Amino acid sequence: MIKFNLAHAFEIYGGQNPDTKTVRAYFKKVGIKLPCNIIAIELEKHNLKSLKLESPNLKMWIDNSDNGMLYITYNGLQTEMEQLCNRLSLLHGRSFSCATASQWFDTLRLAVRSVREQYLSRLPDANPEHFTLTDELEQQSLARSTFQHELKWQENVELWLDIIMIRHKSNLSNLRRKLIEFLSNITKDIDQSDVMSFYYTQAVKGILSTFAFADYKNLTIQVLSNLRPHLVLNNTQSVLAKRTYPKTIHKALIIIRESYTTPVSLAKLSVSCFISPEHLSRLFKKETGYTVTEFINTLRVSQASQLLVNTDKTVLDIAFESGFNTVEHFHRIFKKHTQMTPHRYRKTHQV
Repeated sequence: MIKFNLAHAFEIYGGQNPDTKTVRAYFKKVGIKLPCNIIAIELEKHNLKSLKLESPNLKMWIDNSDNGMLYITYNGLQTEMEQLCNRLSLLHGRSFSCATASQWFDTLRLAVRSVREQYLSRLPDANPEHFTLTDELEQQSLARSTFQHELKWQENVELWLDIIMIRHKSNLSNLRRKLIEFLSNITKDIDQSDVMSFYYTQAVKGILSTFAFADYKNLTIQVLSNLRPHLVLNNTQSVLAKRTYPKTIHKALIIIRESYTTPVSLAKLSVSCFISPEHLSRLFKKETGYTVTEFINTLRVSQASQLLVNTDKTVLDIAFESGFNTVEHFHRIFKKHTQMTPHRYRKTHQV
C-alpha cells in the first residue's frame, strides 16, 4: 500500500483537472500502470494507520483526503478489491476502470459520487446528522462543476439535492436559500443576458412559491435544464472571444465559427491547420476544455435552440440550418445537451 497526494493536490470537488503530463509523470514516479482501477472508500470509524488494506494480488496507491475519504488507484481485479473492502466492512462505492491518464481525475469523481450514493442507500431514515456541512459543500462544488462543464451533470446535482434535502428537511427557508445560492453561483460570471435574467427570475419565483419538499428535486432539475443551454452558449462565446490561443487553435476556432453549420470535422480542420488530427484534438481539448466535436455540437445546439424559440421554422429545417445532416442525429445531440426534445424545448421556452 503506497500513500500519495496527487488527487489531494488538486480540487476533486469542482476544481480544474491536472494536466495529463502531470498525471503521467506522477504515475511513472510512484509506479502506477495503465490501465488501472479506482475506488473510493469512506473511512467512517476506521483509522488509516490501523487499516490493513492489503492483498498479494493488488497493488494500491492511496490518496487520503482530510474528510475521511480514501481515493485508491490500483492494479488488479475489481472484484478482488471490492471483496477486500467487504471483508474489512468498509463503506465503498463501485470500482471504475481508467484507461488513460487524461481520464484519471474524472474517474476519481465518479468513484466519489458512487460511495456517496451507496451511503445514501444504506440510511435507515433521513437523519440530518448523517451528513456534515463539509459533505454538502463538497458535493455542491462537484455538482456545480459537472453542471457547467459536462453533459452528464444530472446525477451529481441530484445527489447534492438529496444531501441538502436531508440536512435541511426541517427548515424550508434554508433549503430555498441553498438552491438560490447555487443558481446565483452558476450565473454570476454572465454580465448581460436578457434571456438568462428571465430564466433566473422565473427560477427564483418557482423556488419561493413551492412549499412541498417532495417537489423541489424535480423543480430544480427542470430549472437547471432550462438555464443550461444559455450558460453553455455563454461559455462557447467566451472561448471564441479569447485572444491568447496558440496560432493553430486560433485558426481552428475561426474556421469553426465561420462554418459550424456546414459539414466541418476534425479531419477537415486538421488539413486546414497543417497538423495531424491527433495533435489538433489534444491541443484543442487542452486550450478550450472541449473536444472539437463537443465544441461544434455545442454551437449547433445553441443555434438550434434560438431558432426553436424565436422562429416558426420546422424542426427539420432548423436541424439542417444548424449543421446537422439528419433530423435523427439532431434529436439525439439536442436531447443530450438540453435533456429535452426539440419539440418540448420549443413548447417550454416560447412565450
